[in-house]
Amino acid sequence: MENPINKIYVSPAEYSYIIDLTPIEKFKYLLEKFDIESNKDLNLTQFFTDLADSYTEEDIDNLPRSGSQLSFDEYEESDDGDRVDVMIDDEHILIETNNLKSLRVIVKNFFESGYILRRDQNAETMFRTSKVTKYLRVYKIAGIVNMMCLN
Repeated sequence: MENPINKIYVSPAEYSYIIDLTPIEKFKYLLEKFDIESNKDLNLTQFFTDLADSYTEEDIDNLPRSGSQLSFDEYEESDDGDRVDVMIDDEHILIETNNLKSLRVIVKNFFESGYILRRDQNAETMFRTSKVTKYLRVYKIAGIVNMMCLN
C-alpha cells in the first residue's frame, strides 16, 4: 500500500510559506493538506439531492419571493462618513468610502497584515461610473508576506 503522505504536492510558493511557519503551524498545515488530498474525489451531488428532497411543499411556500427579499438600496446612497466598502479578490482590493482618513486606515491595516499593495489607476477608471461614494481606490495585490515591520 502506498503512503498517502507521499502523494501530497506542495508548490514552490506553498513551500516558501511553510518555511516561515512555527512547528505547530507546520503540523496543522500538513494535516490540512492531507485532509484535502484524501477528499479530492468528494462528490457533493448526493448531498445536494438529499437537501432538495428534505424540503417540504410548506418550506418552499415559505421561501421569500422576489418582492419580499431584503433590499440594500437604502444604503446605496448613504452619506455616512464611517461607511467603508471593501471588496477583495485574488488580485485586487477595491475600497470605497466617503472619508479619506478611513481609506488610509484601511490601507494601513492591509499593509500591517502583510499585503503589499500597488494602486491600479487603470482599474479605477472602470469602476468610476458606478461608484456611490466620494473616494474609490483599487489596489493590485503585489504580494503577501507573513508580517510587515513598520520600522
